[in-house]
Amino acid sequence: MIVKIRVITNAKQEKLEEIGENLLKVHLREKPEKGKANKALIDFLSDELDIPRANVTILSGHTSSEKLVEILN
Repeated sequence: MIVKIRVITNAKQEKLEEIGENLLKVHLREKPEKGKANKALIDFLSDELDIPRANVTILSGHTSSEKLVEILN
């Protein structure tokens, strides 16, 4: 499944919000420096969805807050 994710960094708490079909908003505590937020996003999604980290891949938007993420079951 491919989903569009809007990432909000420097949030007070980490949470996942569903905005629409295949559109999510993820709040992360991590700062967007040197790929830290991307790694935090992968870790957060794998924990929330209870899947291995290897099943979460950022397809596009590595330097943007809007990302396309592939999630394999």
